[in-house]
Amino acid sequence: MGGGSGDRRWLERGVLEWFIGFTEGDGSFVVTGGKSVFSIHLHLADLPLLYFIQNQLNMGNVYLNKDSATFIVKAKKDILALIAIFNGNLFLRKRQIQFEKWVINYNIKNKTNIEIKPNQFQPGPLSFISIRK
Repeated sequence: MGGGSGDRRWLERGVLEWFIGFTEGDGSFVVTGGKSVFSIHLHLADLPLLYFIQNQLNMGNVYLNKDSATFIVKAKKDILALIAIFNGNLFLRKRQIQFEKWVINYNIKNKTNIEIKPNQFQPGPLSFISIRK
């Protein structure tokens, strides 16, 4: 299946929310060779999932290894689109810190000034709702 950086299409909110959550568990915001790169590395059995992500986002490439596969996004305009998707929408502090470093690197490398939005999620105690009959 071909990847690429063609025209974007709007993603359904449910798909975006799922993708953000999935990325918090299995995605990586990495800097390699001074360049911001996004990747998801999974077992080969999950290859259809990587193609689903690639097709939904209409970006990136899927690379196959012996027992695994990796979805990688490197193109500048695609990284910008991912920044827009994740900015302010990550829940896990670990992932927020990784994302912030990733965006800072992008800004330095590309002489941009993308502002990192505050997390829209506020941590707090779980609340339980009792249902009475």
